[in-house]
Amino acid sequence: FSSECVNWSKDIQDAAEARCEMSCAPPAQCATDDDCDGDLECAVQENGLWAQCVPCDEETFTSECVYWSDDIIVAAEAKCEQTCNETAAV
Repeated sequence: FSSECVNWSKDIQDAAEARCEMSCAPPAQCATDDDCDGDLECAVQENGLWAQCVPCDEETFTSECVYWSDDIIVAAEAKCEQTCNETAAV
């Protein structure tokens, strides 16, 4: 829930939080891959001001990267050795 909800609109977040009785919090920053759950990997912006866990499997990367900041996209593309097609938003 928490890894997906940050990509939803405020109205959808509010409805999901109420329905699921959960809270949507932004993902915490990571320092290394060990800080990330499962198959997620830590992508660190070049300027070092932000880092977050990202999925490197092609399908999830492609569907989620379009919602990330430009700096995280660059970091994730390097980390995951993939290219984000920013026009592929679903």
